[in-house]
Amino acid sequence: MISGHYAMTFGSQWNWAILAVLAAASVLVRHFFNRRNQGAILTWLWPAVAVLMLTLAFIIRPQMATQQTPVAEQPAVGQDDIVELVTARCSTCHSATPTDPLFQSPPGGLVFHDYDSIANKADKIYSQTVQTQIMPLANRTGMTDEERNLLGLWYQQVKSEQSVQ
Repeated sequence: MISGHYAMTFGSQWNWAILAVLAAASVLVRHFFNRRNQGAILTWLWPAVAVLMLTLAFIIRPQMATQQTPVAEQPAVGQDDIVELVTARCSTCHSATPTDPLFQSPPGGLVFHDYDSIANKADKIYSQTVQTQIMPLANRTGMTDEERNLLGLWYQQVKSEQSVQ
C-alpha cells in the first residue's frame, strides 16, 4: 500500500532499508498500544519510534544534483537528442497510444510527442528521471546513467535559458 503512493519508498536504492525501518517503527507502535491495554505504559517507545522515523526521513531525502561545471561551459544538449531519448525511453507509456501492456492510456495524461510537449514538463521529467530515478517505471526501457545525466544537463540548460528571459 505504501509503495503505490510514495515513490521514494520503492524508487530508492535503499528500498530494503526503508521497508525495514517502517516495519520496525510499526512493530514498536503496535507494542506500545498492546502494553498500554494491559495497563503498562512504555514511554521509551515514542523516542525510539521518533529516531526510526528521523532515520527514515534521512534515507529518503531528495538528493540534490551537484553541478560540477557552470552551465555556460557545458556542451549544449540539442533538442533532437532530447526528443530521441524521450521517444526511446518514455514513449512506450507516455504516448497517445501506449505500447506498454500495463497502460491503456498515458499515465498522468502525459504525452511526449514533440520537443514542446517535453520542454513543458521539464521539471516533472527531471524530478522523476534524474533526482528520484523512479522513471521509467522499474526502468523497463533500460535508461542508462549517461542518459539520466544528459537529461540533467538539458534541464540545467533549459532552466538557465528561462532565468535569462
